[in-house]
Amino acid sequence: MRRGRSDAMKKALYAEIAGNLEKGAGISPKDVFIFTHENDYSDWSVGNGQFAMVLAQQRGSDL
Repeated sequence: MRRGRSDAMKKALYAEIAGNLEKGAGISPKDVFIFTHENDYSDWSVGNGQFAMVLAQQRGSDL
């Protein structure tokens, strides 16, 4: 997951995921473990050995 989301956004996401699993699949929120790993474009290659940061810089801020 790209960096940039606030703690409040993450908190809301985790609650929504746990709530949806409880409603849709009967899974107790106590049994839901969520792990996210944030990184930047410099941590990715998007194929052909290309550095994703270069592509992100070329495209502007829409990524």
